[in-house]
Amino acid sequence: MWTHHIMSYIPEPPPGTSIRAWRQAILWFGVGDLLTSIVGVASGLARESTPYIAALVLDVGVAGLVIAKTAGFVVGYLGWRLTPKPFDIGIPIGLAAIGLFLTIWNVYVLAIALRLF
Repeated sequence: MWTHHIMSYIPEPPPGTSIRAWRQAILWFGVGDLLTSIVGVASGLARESTPYIAALVLDVGVAGLVIAKTAGFVVGYLGWRLTPKPFDIGIPIGLAAIGLFLTIWNVYVLAIALRLF
């Protein structure tokens, strides 16, 4: 099978890489993006731009942000468990990268709303 041939050339990440990647995913996707989103939405300085999450926030308030973020982590974790090694490392790295971008974006939006720029 061709995948076995390709996978024989891809090295395993160093030990502990997965744990470090998940810590970064939790920090940026789970804490940074979530907290900055809650601050923006709850204060009225910003609104949720993702349509289905915005609808959830309208229905249940900022708890909708927590629900959506939890669902994102559940899907990411399941994807991580189902993805073969060494490719599984891409799931937490992707979540961390998205979370970092969204955290920076949210801080920027809040700074604009507060006229800090």
